[in-house]
Amino acid sequence: MQTARREKPMLAKDVVARNIRSGLQTAHRVPLKLKKPQNGRVLDEPWATVFDNGVWHTWDDDGVGGENSREENNSTSISKAIVAALKQGFIKTRYQVGDVVWVRECWAHYQTVNHVRRASGTSFSEVSDGLAGYRADGHDTIEDFRKHVRLMSECDLESIEIKGDRWQPSIHMPRWAARTFIEITEAKIERLHEITEEECLAEGIKSFTKDGQLKRYWPCDPVEDDPPKALRCKWKEMPLSPINAFHALWDSCYGKTEYRWSTNPWVEAYKFNLTTVPHE
Repeated sequence: MQTARREKPMLAKDVVARNIRSGLQTAHRVPLKLKKPQNGRVLDEPWATVFDNGVWHTWDDDGVGGENSREENNSTSISKAIVAALKQGFIKTRYQVGDVVWVRECWAHYQTVNHVRRASGTSFSEVSDGLAGYRADGHDTIEDFRKHVRLMSECDLESIEIKGDRWQPSIHMPRWAARTFIEITEAKIERLHEITEEECLAEGIKSFTKDGQLKRYWPCDPVEDDPPKALRCKWKEMPLSPINAFHALWDSCYGKTEYRWSTNPWVEAYKFNLTTVPHE
């Protein structure tokens, strides 16, 4: 009997959602999120504990101790505990190989209303089922999207009802509205700065050239893709390295958090393939 594949959601910024859907992006990194520690601990996970005196222990799924030691500072203790737990196979990534992940992106929930008048003079309204639109398709504002729907459905602007008259955050996207599904093929945990140039390109970093020789790199086309302010860039400002371009992409998402590039955080690194929509 074949085991059903697990399904889980994944949040994605517009540029990431666009790159994944186009097939350009086949890898993705997210911060390794740790629980807020309590009771005199600086790390309190099912797989490891670090106390504020520098002592650390690793644990398996049954709570049996693995390795333990003591370091001079808590930061080193946390790193040593994570490395040990990884070596022992105690840490599990949120997505596992074989999982099917549906991409949550910024979207709009809408429907069209068609007012029909009978020959007798009476009238009625035909209301479409709930439909979904996506900001990553290049709709800068909700009004731009409303005009797009009008052109596609050949109805009046007044006949287009958009929930809340605004874009809905990706966190609020239900599965039925998802249009992009990926299957995890590799999952690992490492430091962010371990990423290679090849892996940066797999993360969706694009190369640009004007003379066929000099290449510059950026997460998106600064003109065609109409990027957010954090990713607007002129030709001469584009890095000559894919890693520096990925640095800019990462900090556009996490630059104001504890996971910013300069802290070299621990991350979950995934590789994946686009897959078909699983049956309900």
